[in-house]
Amino acid sequence: PALTFGAFVDAFLGSRDDLKPNMRTTFAQTRKALMRHFGEDRLINAINAGDADEWAATLRKFYAQPAWFARNRIGSGSPRS
Repeated sequence: PALTFGAFVDAFLGSRDDLKPNMRTTFAQTRKALMRHFGEDRLINAINAGDADEWAATLRKFYAQPAWFARNRIGSGSPRS
């Protein structure tokens, strides 16, 4: 059986016993945004690089300051040194 994106993210978050409460809250908020974008029941192997680029473009457009993205080069494949 194929793994859904929601199950994948939940397994990842469940494995992170090192997170402090504030980071856990941040991850929970991020999870909600990811599920809205990709869908809870979407199969993990159906998400490709183009989907991730679309997600990054959504973040750039609606949620983040342009300077932050310029410094971190989100969606470019590798962080700037």
